[in-house]
Amino acid sequence: MKIFKNRIFVATFIMVLAAVTTFVGIPVYNNISLARTTVIRAAKDIKVGTKIKGDMLESVSMGKLNLPADYISDSKLAIGKYATNDMQPHDMVTKRKISATDTQPNVKIRSLKPDEHALTIAPHSEASTFAYHLLPDDIVTVYEITKGTAKVVPELTYVSVLVETTSSGVQILKENQTDKDGNVLKPSTITFVVNPVQAKRLIELNNKGNFYFTLKYRGDDQNIKKKYLDAQAAYFNGSATVDAVESNNNPSSAASSPASSAADSAKASG
Repeated sequence: MKIFKNRIFVATFIMVLAAVTTFVGIPVYNNISLARTTVIRAAKDIKVGTKIKGDMLESVSMGKLNLPADYISDSKLAIGKYATNDMQPHDMVTKRKISATDTQPNVKIRSLKPDEHALTIAPHSEASTFAYHLLPDDIVTVYEITKGTAKVVPELTYVSVLVETTSSGVQILKENQTDKDGNVLKPSTITFVVNPVQAKRLIELNNKGNFYFTLKYRGDDQNIKKKYLDAQAAYFNGSATVDAVESNNNPSSAASSPASSAADSAKASG
């Protein structure tokens, strides 16, 4: 009798489950799978760093099922932005594939101002490998070691990083970037955006060795970056000393930067 009752319970449970699936589950799934939305796709080849225009995009209707969470349904959200990935015709345009600023190193090199140079230096020894990877648009301060004392180099109080590159020429564009085998990439060279005076000073320091970088700011706030670089420019036009630059240009937002709050130093010479 007990076995019989258990079988009745199991049979009842299965019938209830089947009913729920039939009258609730399947309709819900059908509604989801049949629901459609507008999706923005590439209408032609779009290379990384390209400023996106309207004729590069197309709007299509697609089912919502399995769409990426960051898909774009309005072309206005993409027009005027910069491609951070190569896209081919019919590739879906997503938020991670575009950026409001042209931060890609190759793009920035092509848009350097007449008084700007891209200067690459290579650490002299394995011991000089950076304690953490510097990223494009980081702001660093350069210290020189003179008679055992570290001092800020006035011409290099605030310097913008263009990119770090591995020995095989791979650009490091994000934290903990890995190769195809999952190994974290190790920088071999670092490229800065500098003016001619800064270039000469940095080459001299790199030749002598024994100098350090400290990470001053990492973040997406372009106004903060501009404040640092404007302060450095003030030193060159004679309107501020390096001491004034440091003491008067210490945005509270530096504390909000996840990297600057660590106050790590990275040795740049062996």
